[in-house]
Amino acid sequence: MTPYGYSCTPPESYESYLKPLTAGAVAALEKVLGTRFMSGDICHLITQASGSSTDYALSIGVGAPFGIELREKGAANFDLPADQILPSGQEIWEAFKYVLDNLKTV
Repeated sequence: MTPYGYSCTPPESYESYLKPLTAGAVAALEKVLGTRFMSGDICHLITQASGSSTDYALSIGVGAPFGIELREKGAANFDLPADQILPSGQEIWEAFKYVLDNLKTV
């Protein structure tokens, strides 16, 4: 997830940078085991909410701040079962590698 949470108007860099970066990360993640993920700004993916660390990070100059929710969807109170830890780590690692390989210097 990308900024903003406090506003449903995405930041200036959303369409040209953050949206394609997160979409590429999700595509890399999904290639591992086929797990379906969504990407987008916090306001449109979850709900409008103030106080997100991604909003703050963007405000202090972090060019590509992200929030990540792993595969557990709340059925286990977001307590990832032990058999899901390794697959989750493998997926997230591929997403991180994609982001690191595609970061822009600002």
